[in-house]
Amino acid sequence: MIKNNVVILGGNALNAGVVSNFKALGYNVIVVDYREEIDLASDIHLVTDAKDVGVVEKLKSQGIDSIAAVYTSMDNAGMAQQAICQAYGLYCANADAIEKAHNKSLMHATWKSCGLLNRESFSLQSLDLTRITHLAAKTKIIIKPADSCASRGITILDPSSPTSAIQDAFKYAQQYTENGLVNIEEFVEGTEYTVEMLGDNEGHVSVYAISKKYHTENISNNKVAVKLHYNPSDVADELLLNIAEYGAKCYKALGLKNTFGHLELIVKDSDGSISPIEIGSRSSGFIASHLVDYVSEQCYLEGLIKVQNGGSVADGYIGKSDKSAMYYFYDIPGGTKLCRSLKLLDFLPPDVRSFAHDRSKLVAGTIFKELTQDTDRYGYEILAGPREVLTIRSVTNAENEFLKRSTE
Repeated sequence: MIKNNVVILGGNALNAGVVSNFKALGYNVIVVDYREEIDLASDIHLVTDAKDVGVVEKLKSQGIDSIAAVYTSMDNAGMAQQAICQAYGLYCANADAIEKAHNKSLMHATWKSCGLLNRESFSLQSLDLTRITHLAAKTKIIIKPADSCASRGITILDPSSPTSAIQDAFKYAQQYTENGLVNIEEFVEGTEYTVEMLGDNEGHVSVYAISKKYHTENISNNKVAVKLHYNPSDVADELLLNIAEYGAKCYKALGLKNTFGHLELIVKDSDGSISPIEIGSRSSGFIASHLVDYVSEQCYLEGLIKVQNGGSVADGYIGKSDKSAMYYFYDIPGGTKLCRSLKLLDFLPPDVRSFAHDRSKLVAGTIFKELTQDTDRYGYEILAGPREVLTIRSVTNAENEFLKRSTE
């Protein structure tokens, strides 16, 4: 009989920090992933599909009769997470809320009915050129799958785009959707943020951290984040508080409880209003294990264990501190050749550190391809430091120096 277990659905290498933190808390870690080999130091690797609710029977067959928490960073593993929680007496989100957090069509319809979605958005099962071109004639649009993740299948089009481009974009989006639905949305110009939340069974929602997002310019017709800057000093505290309050409303509107919430929203350039983009009923990798913990000075994973076992969290924004953190992805233009092996940390202030990194591709002689989606990565750094030192200016200066010195 194995006790004090936690289950991680998905064996992505970026969950290494999650595994490490759960172990530091004294738990045995069971990772569920369909691959025979994964790069995670789990206590048990259960080779099965992390999205399959049948994982419960696989866990039972291993003699596992006690589970303290179930974690996932996968948008499409919500029902498997719920199945395990229910089988082992843990609190979880209900099926309706999980589906709304996975399906952008339902998500946007719900937010619109609550007055939270202030831009045009609709879903189509089949191509309706008349409806799409009517919107596209007025504004930039974004066409994307209704139930996908990792920035797959996304195309951004401006009003001058030909009909053929709309048709291609729709077909491209449908390649990455399980239910066949494609979202057509008004593309809003503004600044994007993420809101990292955790709710309990009583309806309280804690906002642990907020990040300002930066997207690569080395890509066409898509948006891929290359910097998530948590607790940034260039964002007014009043705006961070407003974003936190709005994020909690978006979480509650979908009926989410007893789960993480990873929300993306945008503050419009035109009038400063806030509009939600999408939410996941989960967190993700180093966000859950290092970035949120550092700026909030609280353990995000301990919070998950608490609510899944019936505990409560405080309402409101709890992430304010004098610390800052950044999920930094190396952003290298397509066609660039590295002439020497360097790292971003070589050019940052000495009181900025990196908790974790992947620099395996930053070797002399490497020629980089153009980014196409979120899963195309050249490496990362999990940066942390004082809020007044780890600024976007210091990181941008270091990035420019890194690119200059590594290619000369």
